[in-house]
Amino acid sequence: MSPAESLKPFVFVILSGLALLTGCSDDPAKTCEATLCDASLPPTCSGNDVRRCVGGTAYSYTSCGAQQRCDDADGSAECVQRQCTSLGESTCKTPIQIEKCLDDGSGRVTIDCATTEKCLDGRCVDKDCQTGDGVCVENGPALCNSGVWTTSACAPGDVCTLGASGPACGPKVCVPGTFRCDGKSSRFCDARGTNETGQQCASGEVCVEGRCQAEVCGVDIPDATAGDTSDADTTLVPAQLTFKLAGQTITFDQSAFTEFDQTRELLTLEAQKGTRNVLMIIENARQTLTGTFTETTPLFKSVVCWNDGGPAQTFSKCPDGFTHQSTVHQIIITKNEGRGGRVEGSFSATVNDQNGDPTKLQDGTFVLNFR
Repeated sequence: MSPAESLKPFVFVILSGLALLTGCSDDPAKTCEATLCDASLPPTCSGNDVRRCVGGTAYSYTSCGAQQRCDDADGSAECVQRQCTSLGESTCKTPIQIEKCLDDGSGRVTIDCATTEKCLDGRCVDKDCQTGDGVCVENGPALCNSGVWTTSACAPGDVCTLGASGPACGPKVCVPGTFRCDGKSSRFCDARGTNETGQQCASGEVCVEGRCQAEVCGVDIPDATAGDTSDADTTLVPAQLTFKLAGQTITFDQSAFTEFDQTRELLTLEAQKGTRNVLMIIENARQTLTGTFTETTPLFKSVVCWNDGGPAQTFSKCPDGFTHQSTVHQIIITKNEGRGGRVEGSFSATVNDQNGDPTKLQDGTFVLNFR
């Protein structure tokens, strides 16, 4: 054996050791970045969210909500008023032209139909259709019979999708304009909730908050191996919500939970005990929303509703079944694992009855499980 050949195992050991030292973990094939972003740079847009660099190792996202859009044309992202809010929807501007609200709400565009087409309920369709032809127009399915198009409307909240058996109404396939992680893939839902597109994260990237990004050394990334974790094997602590009322601590620990309505973008935190009931609602929310929310927090509408066991009254922001509605409140969500997990935080509120008489809910805390 030559001297060079005898050195090969030794060189391999050294190189292997270096690979272990420079990697992120004990996996020599794993790579990572020391920093993710430059915290000194201005925020940017990611979909309809304002994205900021936090400490160089993470991004934070703030949604612009339903009435605004994210605009970074001037070099720094901000939420501005949308020019139209019927995102992705179209109307017939003329018999042969469509006017469409852009997916981001930045304005409307006019689209000419082909010479063989006409506009039907916001869509270009063949003038001379054949029996059995079917398409989705703006409000529902359109079917051709003997050269004549007939349309039908979907129920409120449903959309028309074109499948193998033709056009049909059904629930939205995803939450419009939102991102989610599906394992190591990023998925984005279109403005109308009719289609979801995916992007596989590159080698050395992970999916966080629905976006692919470089893996940062020493930063743990939550496991997102499935888009819907409703059946995840998660061990949950017992749910509990407490607060002080006139110096007395009130505890709800048998019926306390969190829910998220994707269609209406509502995050609700609720607890019941006998005839008493406390409910917190945050609008324009994400399932994993965290932060501090008050009656004046931009982009998010929130309220605290309280039932002290008396006759229910009618309020503008609280649903039926409550005796008080908040005039001043603070909801702080410090941890939110989303569906299959739990939500933790604190709250306080001054709630008034219909006569304007105030009641204070103080030193509130909650650990709630998604149901």
